[in-house]
Amino acid sequence: MTSNIIKTKNFYMALHTKYPITEEHGTECTFGGYARQPAGNFIDLPTVPGWSLNTNADRIVFPECTHGKEMVRYFGIHTEQLGGVLLFAGEFDDPRMVIERVRVVIEPGRISIQMENDW
Repeated sequence: MTSNIIKTKNFYMALHTKYPITEEHGTECTFGGYARQPAGNFIDLPTVPGWSLNTNADRIVFPECTHGKEMVRYFGIHTEQLGGVLLFAGEFDDPRMVIERVRVVIEPGRISIQMENDW
């Protein structure tokens, strides 16, 4: 079985302290220096019929925190760098405290999104 690369150059990864159900719910991080980052590409992994599992193919690096602190527990994938539509959301297996001089890095394969193929 082969994997397909899903190009997501126009999607952005966001960090959240509360689960982002919609654009109006969930708390996106606000620590100094924070900005959504390009989500990069995702790999479509072979899985059971009727479902697809996608994982990030690229390393996603957020700017270093310049001030403030927040516990990052969740992520969201949005259509725009500011505003836009929340497409997917999930919880990190390993929440992390972001303080000054700390940078969040999401290594390839750490984000997984499972969806029905008829979506």
